[in-house]
Amino acid sequence: KPPTIEILDEMRIWMEPIPETLIEEKQKIGSTTADYELLDEYYYQLSQDDFDAKWIAIMWPSKLEVQLEKTYESLEEQEKEFLKLQKADQVEFMEKIEDISRTILSFSAYTDIEKAHEVANLVRRVTKDLAECQTLAGQYNNRERIFGMDVTNYDKIGKLEKQFQRYRDLWTQASDFIRNYDSWFKDPLISIDPEQLEQIVSESMRIFHKSGKLFSDIPDVKEVSERMKAKVENFQPYVPLIQGLRNPGMR
Repeated sequence: KPPTIEILDEMRIWMEPIPETLIEEKQKIGSTTADYELLDEYYYQLSQDDFDAKWIAIMWPSKLEVQLEKTYESLEEQEKEFLKLQKADQVEFMEKIEDISRTILSFSAYTDIEKAHEVANLVRRVTKDLAECQTLAGQYNNRERIFGMDVTNYDKIGKLEKQFQRYRDLWTQASDFIRNYDSWFKDPLISIDPEQLEQIVSESMRIFHKSGKLFSDIPDVKEVSERMKAKVENFQPYVPLIQGLRNPGMR
């Protein structure tokens, strides 16, 4: 029993040339049967093995045709079961998409920088859910094609990803900068990578500056961007100082 409709479809594709192959084999067996009939005319006694081989060859195509028909009937019944599961799964899938949509809308309420790590974790979860939805959408569409159904439009997932991008960039970078900020001030100077330091500060400044523009429609979240940008700006004077102290010539 195939575990998925995809494997069931592969089985049917594999079975498609069998009827034509059977016709060819029947022709070959027919010519062989004529040889056996000639031997019968001369009363030639076949050995038991040859006798069994003769009748197996004669009966084999008919047995295979019967088995093929039974297999097609079985696959048809299994396809009906897979179709029921597909429809039920797609209903749940649409509900999941709506849940994610509501979750994304709720991000406009997150404005506490002190909870940046917590929000960033939620961002990662939503990002993972959206990626899984894209994968499932492709799977369901492919199965719809196998079933001969109209393909469902799941463009909303892509729109949600685009809508969520600004939140993902803001909170992921905020969490990353705050974590590194604490490390730069608490860990030994020798543990700081000057190149990585400059890269993080530069990238943070770029993202927070961009976020300030992207969240012009949500003042409270825009303020988060501006506060994080100010935090980066206040730290920037330390960058050349730390880089200088980490210079091999200062050891």
